[in-house]
Amino acid sequence: IKRKEKHLTLSQGPNHISIIAYNKDNKIASRPADILINVDDPLNDAPFLYVIAAGITDYRDRSLKLKYAHSDAEYISRKFKERGKGLFKDVHVTSLINEKATREGIEQAFKDISDKIKPSDVFVLYFAGHGKAFEGEYHFIPWEALYESSEALQKASISHEMIKRLFVKYIPALKSLIILDTCASEITTRTRGME
Repeated sequence: IKRKEKHLTLSQGPNHISIIAYNKDNKIASRPADILINVDDPLNDAPFLYVIAAGITDYRDRSLKLKYAHSDAEYISRKFKERGKGLFKDVHVTSLINEKATREGIEQAFKDISDKIKPSDVFVLYFAGHGKAFEGEYHFIPWEALYESSEALQKASISHEMIKRLFVKYIPALKSLIILDTCASEITTRTRGME
């Protein structure tokens, strides 16, 4: 008895397969052997992962310059793409590096995702750069901010309240994660959640 193997690519749901054997002259055929295979691909119902990763090393204000923030954001973006395969249906990463990580650019990234993201999906926000506490509230310092005074810096920054508003307005995902790779990030652990 000879054994043959054939790999098939099957669709989600029921697949009807019929096997017929022929003699070496292809003149005599066996009765068909029918089989029904039901494919239930767990990734068919898997969520999508959406990531916004902002990293700023070279600020517009050179006195704010850092060393590794942009490469940290690039690394995180790459790792989410690599490790998300097989866990999520697809991974969509928006990387905002240096001059792209403006207040307007970050808000636009949220807007762009809002057209696609669903409640069943997962969302991650990653900030690497300068963070500062003003009046006990966390603020992320975007690329265009100038350190002319504490008041000017606070006005140009992205506050914890603004982050909450962006989530409420644009992100319906029921599972979200915020990673703050900045100074003063511990302030957020003492404030209420994103509700």
